Amino acid sequence: MTLEEAQATGFVGSFEPGCEVESPPPMTAQLSEVEGTVDVAGGKVRSITVRRANEVATDPGLVAAGDPVDQAVAAWEAAGLDVAVDKDQEDTYGVWFVQVRNGAEPAFEATANPALETLDTISVPEVILCE
Repeated sequence: MTLEEAQATGFVGSFEPGCEVESPPPMTAQLSEVEGTVDVAGGKVRSITVRRANEVATDPGLVAAGDPVDQAVAAWEAAGLDVAVDKDQEDTYGVWFVQVRNGAEPAFEATANPALETLDTISVPEVILCE
């Protein structure tokens, strides 16, 4: 999806400069229907991140940011998805990373709050960090 196509949906606000240390510099916009952002680089949407919504469709189930990690993992695994929770980078980033795959293909990623053991964000196709 191009930048223009994303804006034409009406769900994407105006774009502003994103992570200043990346090259090429991305653009980031707030989503209008949920609390979240869309990141664009090279004129194409590269990631959509939802921080808060009533529900987020993460085929095949509905999971919301704030849900317990173990419940989300159980729901995704029951649906036949492969889920890995990476806690190894907690000291560096302050979050756990949850990778969800449909066989060999990445489906989406999430971050989780280690103190609460709840989902913070859900990102399609992947979590984007500004380092």
